[in-house]
Amino acid sequence: MPDRKQFCAELGIDESRAQEILLREQREVSSTLTMPWYGRLVVGIGAWVTAIAVISLSAAIIMLIEPDHPTIAVIILGVVDLAAGFMILRIGGKSVFMDQLGVAIAAAGVAMITFGIIAEWSRVWPAFLVGLIVTAAVVVMTPNRTLQFLTALLTAVLFVITLTDSNVPYFLAIAALAGPVGMVLILRPFETDLRPVSIVLLLVFPLFSWFYISTVSFGLYEQIPESGAGLAKSLNIALFLLLAAIHWLQITATDTRTRLIMFAVVAVIVGLLLPPGGAAALTILMLAFVLGSRPLALLGTLLQASYIWRFYYDMEVTLLIKSQVLMAVGAILVITWWLMTRRAAEGVRQ
Repeated sequence: MPDRKQFCAELGIDESRAQEILLREQREVSSTLTMPWYGRLVVGIGAWVTAIAVISLSAAIIMLIEPDHPTIAVIILGVVDLAAGFMILRIGGKSVFMDQLGVAIAAAGVAMITFGIIAEWSRVWPAFLVGLIVTAAVVVMTPNRTLQFLTALLTAVLFVITLTDSNVPYFLAIAALAGPVGMVLILRPFETDLRPVSIVLLLVFPLFSWFYISTVSFGLYEQIPESGAGLAKSLNIALFLLLAAIHWLQITATDTRTRLIMFAVVAVIVGLLLPPGGAAALTILMLAFVLGSRPLALLGTLLQASYIWRFYYDMEVTLLIKSQVLMAVGAILVITWWLMTRRAAEGVRQ
């Protein structure tokens, strides 16, 4: 493995600038260099639990005060909590405890603001717009990735609720557009760290479409009657092929390219058979392979497993036919695996 000096020289990167960025990254509590992804996941879950406690405390205060307009009071308390969370993160967020406390208070503030708006105006789209503004403010005000992820996730939930609540035509196709944006943010990142936002964008469509799968029959196209589902599936398959093409350009070995072609063909067939979110999960898996990201690979694997299970459960056929389908798919995968791995890198049979 090359050292930093050799790495910067090969890629034409300013070594002093790279050293400065690495040092700045190491000073952040939620940095990937100081805390692994599963540690940040635990902190994020703990922050949401603490945020629920903060929201409960705020609700108790409002009940004691008994204001004339309780929803407005919820919004005001949310703004106060958000400002207090920002202050804690900017001043005292250098320890794990203070970092989690700041994230929890700020996340509680965001939730109270958006839910207060929904309760006051009985509409979701104003809360979604406010969520976008608050997410942008979080990105600008603090580099904390946990808060950025939680805020972006809440905004994404409001986004998909807005699509369904407003009866937007082709809502699945519109939701699928979040995937390409997230992929671009990961492959062509800005100087500001937007990785949490990009992960949320990648998750929008597969999680959203999981709840909008109609009962499927045994046909190829009959399982996706929702408007825009075909466009969404085509878009995700196109993204998968684009990532495969990017990987194709990075490799030169003939055997490796042959295996990539076989994998792409099988993946496209699987993407056509599964509901639209299955193709999105394949795209996440391919992106993880191109980037060498284990968290993304785990995420894509879990999503794909859930879609395979859902597809099997929703097929309107007998258990015998379902078993035959599973056997056929398993046989195809085993044969494909054998064809892809029958030769080692040295050209000798394995």
